[in-house]
Amino acid sequence: MTRLAGTGGARALDVPGTLGTQIASAPGRSRIWLPTWHQEGGAVVATAIEVNTRSGRVTSIAAGDGLALAVVRAGSQLLVGTGDGDVRALLPSPTPVLRLAAPVRMLAVAQNTLWAIDSAGRVSLMDLRTQVAHPDIVRVPGTLGAGAAFLGGRLWVSGASLVTVDSHGSLQTIRVAGGPVSAVARCAGRIWTTQKDLGARYGNAPGLRAVDADGEVVRTIRAPFPGYVACTGRYVWTATADGRLYKLAAG
Repeated sequence: MTRLAGTGGARALDVPGTLGTQIASAPGRSRIWLPTWHQEGGAVVATAIEVNTRSGRVTSIAAGDGLALAVVRAGSQLLVGTGDGDVRALLPSPTPVLRLAAPVRMLAVAQNTLWAIDSAGRVSLMDLRTQVAHPDIVRVPGTLGAGAAFLGGRLWVSGASLVTVDSHGSLQTIRVAGGPVSAVARCAGRIWTTQKDLGARYGNAPGLRAVDADGEVVRTIRAPFPGYVACTGRYVWTATADGRLYKLAAG
């Protein structure tokens, strides 16, 4: 059981299971989705948890067997990536749509294209309309973080550094001060990153940064270290390692 204690008087939420590596949100929706797994009768069961950020209601969505590691919203569909290397469409019931060679680490969707990154850093694309896949277009080097997001025609990938990937497989490293980038999410036309260490200028404190489409840092916020980050329109939501859920304005 993972406890998410909201700030500002929001009620605490009990989210069943163990959290995966990447949470998700969708523009204009007061919803956050979390990949989880738990033991049930000797088997490992994957579940996507939907949290209504207004009411606090928690809804479980079956995701099949195994570890649910990453989740992403694709229009009216919800996709989850598993420790077995499967990407599954969950609605109305779990259905495999893509298979990777290693556990699915990150998922992102843009312009009817699914971007999937496995634990070895290999990037695969799939057209969601035709389900034609283009596996292993490039490998992101180094240690991966907990999330990827799409902005300005590029996929922004968290890890030892912030790296962008385009559809041709070209890589670019975006320099940000401080330590590794733990997670990323797109919010209000920017990429929001989380870091345990913002650098010497900020006393090596943990927090968040907003980066524009050109890779320039436009905002830095000291905050308790958030291991996850998501967006619901005007607000950035972060979840810390001890299970606290925070909300801050994205503007």
